[in-house]
Amino acid sequence: MNILNYLDAEVYLQNKQVFFKKDIANSDFKTLAKSGKVHNVGNVEFKRLSESTIAFYMQINDIETTMYEYKTDLELFAFIKTNFIPVCELIES
Repeated sequence: MNILNYLDAEVYLQNKQVFFKKDIANSDFKTLAKSGKVHNVGNVEFKRLSESTIAFYMQINDIETTMYEYKTDLELFAFIKTNFIPVCELIES
């Protein structure tokens, strides 16, 4: 699936089992999702806060977190495709 906008990115990840290639930690540096493992992803929402900042809300294994990335839209979409891979996409590969 190609990711061309925020809605595509949300559909790509939302309500799926996703393989994480990157650790996800909260603001207290507690790891919420370990890299190299499959995690259940619930709701996902992306929002551009400024020209350089994108916030994305993600529910991982029933734990809610908000992450911030300082990227262009295209850089964010490439980051998502590289670091968060739905299991169904892994099987198709």
